[in-house]
Formats: sequence, C-alpha cells, structure tokens
Amino acid sequence: MNFATNSARSLAVLFVCFLQPAAAETLFLLGGGIAADGEGGVAWSALADVSFTEQSSVSLSLASTRADGVPEDIHTRSWDLGLDHNFGPLGLELSIGQWGDPDHFDSDDGSLSLYHRSDNWYLAASYLVRDIDLTFRANLPQIAIERKLQTTATGVGIRARYTNENGVSLIARGRQYDYDADVTRLEQLEILRRRAPTAITLAGALLDSSVSAGIEWPVGERFLSVTLTRDATATDKIDINSLSVGLLSPVGRNFDLDVSLGYSKAANGDSAVFLSAMLFYYTSL
Repeated sequence: MNFATNSARSLAVLFVCFLQPAAAETLFLLGGGIAADGEGGVAWSALADVSFTEQSSVSLSLASTRADGVPEDIHTRSWDLGLDHNFGPLGLELSIGQWGDPDHFDSDDGSLSLYHRSDNWYLAASYLVRDIDLTFRANLPQIAIERKLQTTATGVGIRARYTNENGVSLIARGRQYDYDADVTRLEQLEILRRRAPTAITLAGALLDSSVSAGIEWPVGERFLSVTLTRDATATDKIDINSLSVGLLSPVGRNFDLDVSLGYSKAANGDSAVFLSAMLFYYTSL
C-alpha cells in the first residue's frame, strides 16, 4: 500500500489512542490528502476509521498513485481493510488489502499483529504475507515477449512507540520479507525501476526490508516529527535512505492537518524531494 495510506492509518491509531470514546460513544475519523514528488509522481488517499467501543475499531483506506514515464506510465490503486480488537493491554490487528496496476503487477496483502499498549508504551509484532503477480513485456525488433512471474512473500514486522510524561515520543518500525522465487532476475524489469526513489514511487514495491526511526514532540497544540527511513529493494538490491519532517496541527474544531516534507536518495545516485498534506476530521456520537 502507499505511503500516504500508511501515514493516515498511523495517525488514525494515534487519534484512537488519545480520543478513546466512552462505552456509549462511537468515534469517527475521516481523512484525505495528496502527496507529490519532484519527478511527477502524485498520490491521493482517503481513510475512514470507526471505533465502536473502547475495545473494537474498523478502518478502510483507499489510494491512487500515478507516476509518469518510468519508463511507462504507472497508475496504481489500492485498498486496505483493518480490524482491531483489544483485550485490555493486549490486542489483535487483522489487515487485508490489494495493490497494483492491472497492466503490470498485482499484490494481495495480509497481516496479523499482536500488540501490547500501556500509558507509555506501544509494542507490536506482525506476520506479513503478499501474493504477487508480475507481467514483463519486452518489445524487440519483429517480436514481443511477455513473461509472467508469481511469487509469495512472507515476512515479519515490528512497531514500537514510547511516550514520556512530556508528550515526547520515540518511534521505530521495521519489516523484512522473504520471497519464494528469485526476484533478482527482475532487475531488468524496467517498470519496477524508479527514477524518483521516494515513498510515493516505492509504494507497494518489492522490498527486502524497510526500517525507520523517528521522534515526535509537542509544541503547544501542534506536533513536530522527524523520521529517518531505509528501504532495501529486492530486485536490484539498492538501499534508499529518506529523511522527512512533519507538522501535525489543529486547523479548526475537530480538524487536524498533517504536512510532511522529505528527501530520498538511493545508493545508485537517484534522489527526489517529496511533499504530502492530509486533512483529518474526527467526532463522536
């Protein structure tokens, strides 16, 4: 799924944690936004999160991403449905979704997470699975070649967040995949090679691993954040490092705006700047 969707979902979890409804209330969170990079990549996303009780919530996210001429136009669509239920400090998250461009690739994704939440800590461990279908087309003189590859990726993920008494949070995330097919032979599959190695163009890409660490701190009613991320691609074994700075700020009653500016650079020298903005509305009934 795409980076804007993941960002929105993370913020949804944050809102649910701090704005937990009373037993008779239902909390609603709606979000929508846009992201763009310096190479012409654009992503749109929308999210809805409903907490029926203090124990249970359901979320749905939708996203669309367009990247022109890399070397072909790519237009991906994704959706993700998540269920969350806690039993006191322990809880379970189940997520299913789909991501892809029907002309080139398709991925059916799922995850199951076990987490522990307290006043200061949030710790989660996840089992991840992706069923991936890829189509490779090569147009040679007087002949067109089409090849298909199906592979299943399984992986593990961790998430951790510590918040002190002053509201300062330290955040860490990581995930790693293993593939049942040799995806390094796709190194020449140009549709997977990104000229702009940003979170937009990496959305749903074949990754060996992704790790990130960040800090978030309050400034009045606002929150500032700094995040470092390293992604390792599975096809060409290139590391991509990213730095992003974010600001989460109230913009009216029941509305928050999250703005992020980032820079990514790959080991092969490619680099790009990216910017995102998401508006959130939350209320209870």
